[in-house]
Amino acid sequence: MTNTTFKITTFSLLTSASVIGLLATSPAVAQTAPQVEEIVVTAQRRSEALQNVPISITVASGKQLETAGITRMDEIGVITPGVQISRVGIFTQPSIRGITSQLAGTQYENNIPVYVDGYYIPSGRALDMDLVNISQIEVLKGPQGTLFGRNATGGAIMIQTLDPSLTTRSGKLSASYSRFHDKQFQGYFSTPFTDSFAMNIAADYRKSDDYIKDISGFNTAELNNYSFSTKLLFQPLDDLTLSAKLETMRNTDGRALAFTMEGHNLAALVKRATFTTADNQTSDTIPVHDVTYQHTASGKIEYNLGGAKLASLTSWQLERSQNAYDLDGTPVLYAQLINRDRFKTVSEDLNLTSTTKGPVQYVAGFYYFTSQADTPFYTLLFGTPNFNQQQGSFQNTKAYAGYGDVTWQVMEKLFLTGGLRYGHETRKLHVVSGANALLFDGSVHYNSATPRAVIRYQVDENSNIYASYSRGFRSGLISTAAPAFNYVAPETVNAYEIGYKTAQEHFTFNTATYFYDYKNLQVSSTQILNNINTTVTTNAAAARIYGVEAQINARVTEDFNVNAGGAYTHARYTHFPNASVSALNAFGLNSPSCPDTLHPCTQDWSGQQIARAPDWTFDVGADYTTRTSIGKLVFAGNLAYTSSYVTVKGDLLNGKFRYGDGAYALLNLRASWSPPDNDHLTLTVGGTNVTNTRYYFYRSGNATGDYHVLGQPATWSLRADYSF
Repeated sequence: MTNTTFKITTFSLLTSASVIGLLATSPAVAQTAPQVEEIVVTAQRRSEALQNVPISITVASGKQLETAGITRMDEIGVITPGVQISRVGIFTQPSIRGITSQLAGTQYENNIPVYVDGYYIPSGRALDMDLVNISQIEVLKGPQGTLFGRNATGGAIMIQTLDPSLTTRSGKLSASYSRFHDKQFQGYFSTPFTDSFAMNIAADYRKSDDYIKDISGFNTAELNNYSFSTKLLFQPLDDLTLSAKLETMRNTDGRALAFTMEGHNLAALVKRATFTTADNQTSDTIPVHDVTYQHTASGKIEYNLGGAKLASLTSWQLERSQNAYDLDGTPVLYAQLINRDRFKTVSEDLNLTSTTKGPVQYVAGFYYFTSQADTPFYTLLFGTPNFNQQQGSFQNTKAYAGYGDVTWQVMEKLFLTGGLRYGHETRKLHVVSGANALLFDGSVHYNSATPRAVIRYQVDENSNIYASYSRGFRSGLISTAAPAFNYVAPETVNAYEIGYKTAQEHFTFNTATYFYDYKNLQVSSTQILNNINTTVTTNAAAARIYGVEAQINARVTEDFNVNAGGAYTHARYTHFPNASVSALNAFGLNSPSCPDTLHPCTQDWSGQQIARAPDWTFDVGADYTTRTSIGKLVFAGNLAYTSSYVTVKGDLLNGKFRYGDGAYALLNLRASWSPPDNDHLTLTVGGTNVTNTRYYFYRSGNATGDYHVLGQPATWSLRADYSF
């Protein structure tokens, strides 16, 4: 560990202790504030109080998300320091503490896994979703390889939706209208039928013109989404619980494909068309067509053995998607693409978890996962009348693993945890040309061992300090790009973390400092192979990441809540001497070859900032409730700040990456009203990005030019909720 890391660690702990001491002795808070409710998480695959779990976790309930105006998956980073939710085209890609993926395609899984109701969602397309019917979200930071397995090098996001109740009937209806003709309707209903059987249903529909318009008059990237789900709960015996979930959804969100060209533009060079570089405008040939259908069936069996619980979680998922868009971002019919994908997965997680209090707590299990990804690829190029299939790739993945994690209470206040997961994985790839000629047929195997070790000391009944080591593993793959079809080794992360957590009567405070040794980063680059421009995935870099973060949630009075968080993340490539870049050729266009040569152009990125890893992120939020003669009023606001960062890979010009974003802050405000003595009806007026901050939703470049998509401008909304 470097001296810098040691200094940050010491500073973090000293600062944490000072702040906690000040808050704990504050007479104003102690006299007026009510008790903060205990937060329960399942980060270690069993229900535990947040302050007793030796993992850095950000938790938000469905109510907290609603108060902060968080309605979509890609907005979670607004309330979670050190976290960004980004997009590459139609693929949603989370980033936690500088660890992320920029590989876009059905065959590429993120290295921040997302679980919904305990089931792994491997598709980046499926993460482009509205947050509906949410009970709680947990963002786990740091490698989670022992308990959550492959592709959990950066952390994990756990989303829990509402379960049906065996005792209470409840429901909620919501309708909202926002700027850009954004209309959304949601419904939820839960009811018991008998003492042992209950069900719920949830539905969501959203349609919007969206904020990106084409100069020819059409809406470039309309939203048209729906989802429907139902959960069944059956408890035939006191010790046996059976549950099932069925869900279907459609997502259409082509914003990240609605490019605004900004420079080095082919259309400007050939002067064959009028095009725009104005914010939130495009000059495309066609609107973006992007639709993804998701169908899910899952079941859970839980049996209480007396001292332990045996659980089986089974999931089947089918995804069908198609997108078509203008690749060059101009009215010239130069290049258009169509992708049609089919992605099917089956998984099984069988685990045994201790349930009684005692000196030893454990979880042990077996996991199986299989997937099939079929991806034919079509293009329409200038001078050709029809779309032609360029390549079809068909990939099968099978993975299984055994895992165990044990916590031993050595002394009254001292706890030791040790865990290990061992996994085996096979990937097979079959690729054919548009003429159905065989291009590649091969397979590769990977074995992985991801241990975990933790020491935790309970300072008092509600406070803990811990130190941990964990290892993360991101699966390897076979690059689907012809003519390379190269084998890509897995990524690994060795992580060290020290943290402190406390849950006092009026506030909670959590802080952690960490150090990561990150190896074999998987990156994609454009190279010239056999005189063909090809996007190749390789292992090309090593990195070192360290930082410190802290969060506080305080209930100042019965009606006034404040939360704040901040993170410093130092994420840099330590070795990246031959990063492949797109340089500018003699015509001023992006090219994979260096000027006046046919050789790939490279740069030394050693010491440079990793993509999507801003050094500083902060957020602060508050809500205040007042009861008057005209009803209950709730005022809420949230401010999130992000320092400058690299959006995607690009090239260095004058020492800076070409595709980056400057520092910015986003402010959301909400005000709600409920009639006197009636909490069933709530009317809300809200504003997102009320300062109309200009920031990038996506920014990159290709052979036709540099382009970007801006984030949503200032937007107002009206919403009505009725609960029963």
